[in-house]
Amino acid sequence: VMFRQAKAQVEAGLAPPPLFRHLLGKFSLAEADGAWASIEEADAAGFRGLTSSVLVRARRAVAPDEDCLREGGFAQFCHSSRQLELQQSPVVCFISSGASDQGMHSAIITEGCDGEPTHGAFPPNTLYRLVEVKPAGWTAPNGVVVNQSLLIVRATYRQPSTSLAEGGAGKLVGSSVTLQYGSRAAYIKGLSDVVDRPVLSMVREFTREMSWTDWKGVSYTLRGE
Repeated sequence: VMFRQAKAQVEAGLAPPPLFRHLLGKFSLAEADGAWASIEEADAAGFRGLTSSVLVRARRAVAPDEDCLREGGFAQFCHSSRQLELQQSPVVCFISSGASDQGMHSAIITEGCDGEPTHGAFPPNTLYRLVEVKPAGWTAPNGVVVNQSLLIVRATYRQPSTSLAEGGAGKLVGSSVTLQYGSRAAYIKGLSDVVDRPVLSMVREFTREMSWTDWKGVSYTLRGE
């Protein structure tokens, strides 16, 4: 459903406005995926960002949802207190743009009011790049000056093939879109286990001691075959 919505947005030329979410605290990005906590740290190549394995939701912070951005930062609704609670955390701003040869870069609109988008989401396994960090004192869409730093990110994700997007896989075969990895390190280690180890050739495979008997009582061995 999400990818059909993304495709419809591209065809209609719609680019959602900036969306916001808190980095740390209750129901934060880092709580859902710990890799978000180190988004400001550059890797050996100078890249700042991550590939998140979870669905990421964000909000526009305009009426009727303008109360989520306040002077002290992002306010998150908490079920225990049944009210919005201010989170002492940097705020993440998701900037959407049109599709490119690298993939999709736009939030998928999930909720709206009076024809205007208010909530959006990005699918699992989306790549997020940190493009700018603004110090505290920036102005939110609702006109409030927020005293928390602002991390501006751009997203990239791939539109699945038609068969996968429409659920064309067999009932006992999951879509590759739903695959999740515990971390980038675990993903790379899994690839290394396959790629780096010596390949077992067919010659070596058939030198093993193994025999079997067919339904007619005829015996066979791997070496003999």
